[in-house]
Amino acid sequence: MDKLRYSHLNKRESNILRIVVEDYIAENQPVASNHIKLKYNISFSPATIRNILSKLEYSGLLSHAYTSSGRIPTDLGYRYYVDQVINHNLNLS
Repeated sequence: MDKLRYSHLNKRESNILRIVVEDYIAENQPVASNHIKLKYNISFSPATIRNILSKLEYSGLLSHAYTSSGRIPTDLGYRYYVDQVINHNLNLS
């Protein structure tokens, strides 16, 4: 996997990707921006979340079945989650 494709993620983008991956694993349903906003009490708007989701999709980390559906992680999205989120948390202990 090409780490340069997702090395540009900022903390906000990385957190949104983490939320999508963990929600998708737990519920096996595409994750929508409004769901993220309400469930995690995020301070920014669903439109901002949609913009982040769109950027993550453009980067190859997420996909969706049709225009108004929620997002699901791609193989590259799962790889980012394992490499950056899980491994980063293990290194902090």
